[in-house]
Amino acid sequence: MLIFVMIEKNKLKDQLSEIFKSLDLDQKSTEFYLNCLVNGKTTINQISKNIGVARSTCYLILEKLKNLGLVLETPFGKKRSLLAEPPEKLISLIEKKKEDSLKAFELAKTVLPEIGIYSNIDVNTKVRFYEGLESIKQIYLETLEANKILVFCLTKIENKNFEDFIDYYEKKLIAKGIVTKEIVTDSEWDTEYRRKYSTKINTIISIPQKNSTETDYMLWDNKVAFISFMKGKFAGVVIEDQEIASFERMRFELLWSLITKEK
Repeated sequence: MLIFVMIEKNKLKDQLSEIFKSLDLDQKSTEFYLNCLVNGKTTINQISKNIGVARSTCYLILEKLKNLGLVLETPFGKKRSLLAEPPEKLISLIEKKKEDSLKAFELAKTVLPEIGIYSNIDVNTKVRFYEGLESIKQIYLETLEANKILVFCLTKIENKNFEDFIDYYEKKLIAKGIVTKEIVTDSEWDTEYRRKYSTKINTIISIPQKNSTETDYMLWDNKVAFISFMKGKFAGVVIEDQEIASFERMRFELLWSLITKEK
């Protein structure tokens, strides 16, 4: 029977701790309040011994509980005694906190958009980083949701896994009817690439191989992706920003017109 009572007390203590947490009060505050509740009139010295906390800390806890109206401090002879308010007081405190939270939430919905007009932060700009071959593939797959893709690809990657993926990717592009414009080099590998994947809506032009690099970039929708293959390592960054994408698209189209004009 004694063990059952102890288990029930511990269960109630744990449940009370959860309630105190919702009021931003810690475990020791729970124990402090319980000691006041169980012992009736008590003192700081007695509570300090019961819960194993220094008197100086007990005074800090007491101030918090007094401010919330959970514990009263009353004269008792030459000393001051502590008396806990009934547990029902916790319900009113929680209800008030709930009301305050709802008011703050409604206020936030109204005020924050107005404050936002003074912000210099462009919340529409997102930057994502990718590392490793499997991660880089996700950039390519994301472009398959676009209607048009611009590609500046002056690299040559000797990686069978990646080459197989590009073959899969290009076939998906063609099957989905996505319009593409690609700038590649006139290397033997890229010449074969042009022969294999060029269609009426997938236009590929070339520039001299001497301009080859180890970084490609892709443009679609409001996104720009830079993909590096330096020293066989795969890394990429995707910038999602309408203004940046528009600027890069203008540069690409200018370069495209210059190349086709020369040819």
